[in-house]
Amino acid sequence: MLLAVPVIAQAQTFERGVVLELFTGQGCSGCPGAASALVEIVEGQEDNDRLVWMSHHAGYKHDSLTVKESVDLAGFLGIYEAPKLVYNRSLLAVNSRIPELLQRATEFSSYNTRFAQYDPEGRTFIEAQLDERADISVDIDVTYDEATRMMKARVYGQRGAGLDAPSPAVSVWLTQDIFVGFQSFGAMQFDTLYQHHNPVRMSLSADYLGDGIVFDNDGKWEMTYECHVPETVEPYDAYGVIIGAQVPVDDSQLHVAAIVYNRDETTPPGKNGRENIGVLNAVKCKLGNNSTSAIVAPAAEDGTVSAYAVDGRIVVDGGCDAFEVYNLAGQMVDGDNLQRGIYLVRVISDGASRMVKVMVD
Repeated sequence: MLLAVPVIAQAQTFERGVVLELFTGQGCSGCPGAASALVEIVEGQEDNDRLVWMSHHAGYKHDSLTVKESVDLAGFLGIYEAPKLVYNRSLLAVNSRIPELLQRATEFSSYNTRFAQYDPEGRTFIEAQLDERADISVDIDVTYDEATRMMKARVYGQRGAGLDAPSPAVSVWLTQDIFVGFQSFGAMQFDTLYQHHNPVRMSLSADYLGDGIVFDNDGKWEMTYECHVPETVEPYDAYGVIIGAQVPVDDSQLHVAAIVYNRDETTPPGKNGRENIGVLNAVKCKLGNNSTSAIVAPAAEDGTVSAYAVDGRIVVDGGCDAFEVYNLAGQMVDGDNLQRGIYLVRVISDGASRMVKVMVD
């Protein structure tokens, strides 16, 4: 007699990425020590597409590597000094039982290595986190024309059954592996040949909090970002005063980084109390004709379909079966009488869909 053995279905999960965001500054004498700590943290994982290190030149005084979106993000996270480290935009207890969003990079580095003493497999904290699974996937396909410096990044993924995030969003950035330039060490000491690691050069998303993710009927999602990669970037200053000259961009060292997280703009009570914006997954991809996925999912064909706005109303021309309009938080809205801003239009044609960003003036 055969016994029936119940089969327990497991929810689909995916490779997990982790994000280290260092808030730093060229005029900050304590910031080189924080960068050195992160170099130790990522040792052996430098080429791992799932380990994303981004350096935002914000929180301290603005400098030649500051971009506006980093300044906005620093304000959103409550960062008004540097250096500060944010791990996965999540609360984490390092040197106390009280979870903190903002960490000292040096303390985090010590915690990372001490973790291995208690881990059954001898892994560091980062290694253990990379072995965890995610409930939403993210991958990037990048095409780049060196002659014209035109880049196209297709960012896409799949939700798992266990995803529990009311407002998933993706923010996409261009980072440069190494930038050689000025750095202060305090007491009138400075280095003009200092290597800055992974500074943010551009934000590709509609705003610093990213774009709301819209799933199709199969739980898939996709965004396309196109831009001209500039040869130089003008430093940002909140007062309209440009600090320093145009800063060169080395396209041979650029990565596209995509961070999937829960976009929640509410402010929780208490200092440093955010626990509503945790990173769900992340990935980075070298600029060029590259992909982070061994199996590249087919892109929706757009043919001659175009989407645009006229007097606050979304218009879609071409072979379109249907379309849906979403705001940046990923909420479906009526395509008429729209207020000024950026919207995502999901165009459905022949069973395939694609997302188009439309500006309403």
